[in-house]
Amino acid sequence: MEKSIFRFLIFILIIQCGFSQDSLCVYRFEGDILLKSPQSTKPISKGDIVTKEYILNLFPKSQITAIDKEGNIFKRDQEGLCDFNTLLLSKFEGKTSSLTTKYFKFIWDELLNRENTETKIAGVFRGDALMSTPEDQSFITGKTIEFNWKESDKGVYYFYLQNLKTNELFQTETENSFITFDTKNSFFSNDTEYKWTVTTEEFPNLKNIPYNFFSIVDSKQFSELKKEHKSLIKDLKKLGVSETEINSVLCDTYKLCAF
Repeated sequence: MEKSIFRFLIFILIIQCGFSQDSLCVYRFEGDILLKSPQSTKPISKGDIVTKEYILNLFPKSQITAIDKEGNIFKRDQEGLCDFNTLLLSKFEGKTSSLTTKYFKFIWDELLNRENTETKIAGVFRGDALMSTPEDQSFITGKTIEFNWKESDKGVYYFYLQNLKTNELFQTETENSFITFDTKNSFFSNDTEYKWTVTTEEFPNLKNIPYNFFSIVDSKQFSELKKEHKSLIKDLKKLGVSETEINSVLCDTYKLCAF
């Protein structure tokens, strides 16, 4: 009798789990995986939403990691068909830190709100700015630094970079959407903050356009900054995330960028 009650309670918990979750979001995947719905079949992509109407088809040596809005992680690497409820039963059982949960909640919001990421700062919509990377308030280490920006149909860009310690200003005109510097250049030094911007205006008002600020730090300082995220790094490694991907996470999410 007690065993029957116990089994019934487990069954109820599984059912509740299924009803409490109506969607998962694809965080990462490896190999070939198809996402099937009653309307179509397509290769899976990061950011895809998986709901009860979908079935996954995992080919040999493929795996998927999905997340929910609460920061829970679901990982499956078994070949074959996998419906939504089966994926829910593949919850990652490893212990993760609160920082990791917070990170995956952030990623959920970011992946589901890619069209609404603009923020208003000092009266300027940063979404209207061309600058991409380095992002505002980034910490940079490495032998080179690359600046990237969005392309414009005007095709000519005016790039400005200022050393805030010396007030030295570098400016150039280019038709590319990126520019790379060697950090051994005398313009750059550790423990120094910089600001940069790019515009399609030939003579902009430099006091009235948005900038991205960043600091260059040495490897020792960079290692100290990474320690703040050591629990997340450890958890991502347990999930099988590569060192390269982890570096991208630190740069894209926490603005700790090693070049």
